[in-house]
Amino acid sequence: MRKMTTPSSAPTSSAQPTYPDIAARLEENLKLIEGFFANCRDLTIHSWNYGQHLEHSAFTVYFDTLTKTTVTNFAKNTLQNLVPHELGPAETITISDVIDYFENHGIASPNVELMSNMQQAVRGILDGKVIIFFNGWPKAIAYFALDVEQRQTSEPITEPTVQGPHVSFIESLDRNIGVIRSLLKSHELKFEYMITGEKAHRTVSYGYLNGVVKPETLEAFKQKIEGIEQEEIIEVSYLEEWVNDSNYSPFPQVRYTERPDTAVTSLLDGKIIALVDGSPAVLICPGKFIEFFTNSEDYYYRTTFFFINSSNPAGRISHRAHAAQHLHCVVNVSLRTHPDGSSVSHIRYTGRYPFPGYD
Repeated sequence: MRKMTTPSSAPTSSAQPTYPDIAARLEENLKLIEGFFANCRDLTIHSWNYGQHLEHSAFTVYFDTLTKTTVTNFAKNTLQNLVPHELGPAETITISDVIDYFENHGIASPNVELMSNMQQAVRGILDGKVIIFFNGWPKAIAYFALDVEQRQTSEPITEPTVQGPHVSFIESLDRNIGVIRSLLKSHELKFEYMITGEKAHRTVSYGYLNGVVKPETLEAFKQKIEGIEQEEIIEVSYLEEWVNDSNYSPFPQVRYTERPDTAVTSLLDGKIIALVDGSPAVLICPGKFIEFFTNSEDYYYRTTFFFINSSNPAGRISHRAHAAQHLHCVVNVSLRTHPDGSSVSHIRYTGRYPFPGYD
């Protein structure tokens, strides 16, 4: 096992690299991996042998900053899958057995993938996968082993409420979509994915409720994000300039939320939501002007009380502005004293009756 420390085969230009097919010779694949990941000190390459006389060679490559600590067990598990019993010696395994098993029997586990192109292998390593190359086989086996520390689900920071669920989105795209699906269990809920950027390779997803969203709205959204795969999308707010009708409008045209129940309610209203892997916020579009004056907790109030609560403050302000004689006497004294310089002693104090009059 060794770490990548030498920059001898690092690319010297900023041009896009070419990705050949995986070679049958192990040395060629090793040279390509060392060239792509030169100066990456957290890349681990583990060379090992197998067979009755250890005559067959292979190597495992992964980022130890992205993967689990038990990655070396994947090589052992790969060989043990080829023997008729679950646990036992694998000294008799040859490269022909490896090829026959994985190419003819296929792979049943969703965490295992067969790769034939070096571009797949490079992106797999960057995604936190463990890649195993075998000498004599122009393919590689990839195990998903991503294990990056993530923030736990917690109370929404910017949208705290008393009613409704006390959970928020986090920086994991899969977990965020899983929370939405747990709240909206419908086969009409669709999520489409795309990979954006040549450097960041950030996953962007947008969801909608089929049969509820207007077809023309969905088609307009898809047209607006055409070509976004070439952009480096780091955070969900990067999408706003793509979906806005006018970038010069003084009014917001999309809104954001960190609450899963708000996202689900928006889907039920025919909205489209957009998520970016690594971002804890969800973009909701299109946004109506009146929606920016509502709170997520408003969805849990009855309609009658919603109008009472929303109109009561305005009614009190209007009453005080146009019927000052009904103000409390202490407030009335303050209003009469400051504008015209009248003395408080000139105003008749009427005690603490609820509606005192003027002099």
